[in-house]
Amino acid sequence: MALVILSIVAAISLAMVSPSEPVDTPAVVAESTSPSPAASDPGGGVPEAQPRIVNPISGKTTRELDFPVTVEVPEETAVKRKDLRLWIKRGGDSLGHVDQPKSGGTVVVPSVRVAEGLNEITAVLGGPNGLGPSSEPVLINVDREAPELAITAPKDKAEVYDATVTVEGTSEVGAEVLIKNATTGSTRKERVGPSGTFGAVIKLKRGEDNKIVATSVDEAGVAQSARVQVTRLDGRPVIKLKRIPKVRRASLPDEIKITATVTDEKGKPLGDVSVDFSLGGADRITISDSIYTNAKGKAVWKPSVAASSSTTDQLLLSVTATSPDSGKTRTVDAEIELQ
Repeated sequence: MALVILSIVAAISLAMVSPSEPVDTPAVVAESTSPSPAASDPGGGVPEAQPRIVNPISGKTTRELDFPVTVEVPEETAVKRKDLRLWIKRGGDSLGHVDQPKSGGTVVVPSVRVAEGLNEITAVLGGPNGLGPSSEPVLINVDREAPELAITAPKDKAEVYDATVTVEGTSEVGAEVLIKNATTGSTRKERVGPSGTFGAVIKLKRGEDNKIVATSVDEAGVAQSARVQVTRLDGRPVIKLKRIPKVRRASLPDEIKITATVTDEKGKPLGDVSVDFSLGGADRITISDSIYTNAKGKAVWKPSVAASSSTTDQLLLSVTATSPDSGKTRTVDAEIELQ
């Protein structure tokens, strides 16, 4: 009985499977025989050496837009020399380069062109796979503007009596100022202080128009010049004596007339100037007097000449005047003939 039941169950199970439907079997994937594409070999690595800019030094100010840069390049082992390039950069901009630089020493990049103003430059080695470590940045300031310069003293076309004059002015702090008297060739150098001022004493040539030139040169080497003219006056008055006729011995004692005209060195009459007269001679008593000039610069003295046993043939006259402007004096001597 049990055997019969088992046979019935088996028959029912076989009837439920349709002979027209295929049985699913796992798909078998064929292994590919073609190799995967390999990454292309660029032919080198990335530089490992970090260069250092040794010239110019950081903080330098220059007027040049194009200049050489010296770089210290350590020994580079990661990239062959034939694949190396040394770059000078400002940010992402390339300013200059050298192909196949030799490592383990210094390399000069002959032409690095920057811009006016502040430039931060670096050096870096490049290879086929990219750039190595950059150097420490170096700051270069390009200043092409001439420094401001003004001579504040003396004024142009000034007239002085002294042998020297103090040249004062203003310019860029730190600039070097060369002050030259082009008339005499004498020079002085001064550094502009924190106040922006400078000053130097310059010798003057008397009786000449002294041409004073101040030239200021800033840290970048840019120059600016200013000029003034200073005339050093002699300062001594000019005395002219009117011709004095001969004095007859037989007429003595007698009054004679002496006229002196006093002007400055440019011929301008000097009024109200005290003129000292003195008249004497061998074996004679000297007489003297002071007379003030009039508005035309004239002083007239009328001394009385006494008779004398002196046998000399001349009276000796001395006239001295002092300039009211310079305080300097001049003395003129003359002889009055006796007959």
